Amino acid sequence: MSPKILGQHFLNDVSVATRIVDSSHFEDYQTIVEIGPGRGALTDLIVKSFSNVFLIELDSGLSSYLTEKHGNSPNVSIFNADARTIDIETVLGNSSSEYLLTGNLPYYAAKRIIRNFLEHNCAPKQMVVMVQKEVGEEMAAKSGNQTLLSLSVQVYADIDILFTVSPSSFLPPPKVHSSVIRLMPRLHPGVKRSDLKLFFLTAKAVFYLPRKQLHNSLALGIKIHPSEAKILIGKADIDSSRRPGTLTIFEINRLAGILSKDGFYGVK
Repeated sequence: MSPKILGQHFLNDVSVATRIVDSSHFEDYQTIVEIGPGRGALTDLIVKSFSNVFLIELDSGLSSYLTEKHGNSPNVSIFNADARTIDIETVLGNSSSEYLLTGNLPYYAAKRIIRNFLEHNCAPKQMVVMVQKEVGEEMAAKSGNQTLLSLSVQVYADIDILFTVSPSSFLPPPKVHSSVIRLMPRLHPGVKRSDLKLFFLTAKAVFYLPRKQLHNSLALGIKIHPSEAKILIGKADIDSSRRPGTLTIFEINRLAGILSKDGFYGVK
């Protein structure tokens, strides 16, 4: 696949690369995975800073380039693979399962890549990645502006936006700004791992019509009458006239428990 097909914009700013790598250090961890290394703007710095470096690059031409450049380095392993679906345990092999993750993520694949690693049983200890600015802001949204995307991230991790990167730092320059975000994986205290399936089924129903009042959106989401939805929402001690984006993770999980007890999703 060519860079144009993959939508690649290569980081071409040493100062930005240095800030990302400096931010990627966490405690004394020496194993790091880089997603989408491309031409190596981050890689060239990472290989000097970490004992074990794993590079995952989808583009076969760039993977060959990286192999030629870093293949003889004893601390570097290169994988020509798709980070959206790869099993990180096959990458790490016998290395420590305690690792960090970094990368300039391709805009078109960033959400799926982040989800793949956050949801894995072998999640990284920290992720410092660059994404499209609007995507980073949505992922970090607080109650009042929640979306399915922000929930899907914040259930699995604490998130902070570290800094913004201008289009001029890339070659070719994209049409939008980027943000470097830090994700610290941990399961939200309001949700048990065994509850995740019902939590997300409920979240999807709640956000069926995100601009509508909660009872109207939920009614369409689980195909019941709005009056019945009001009763269910009331059982969860939530005002049914609120908008879906105002709900907290605790509240959605509480509502999921009510729906489960009432036999929705075929579970009681």
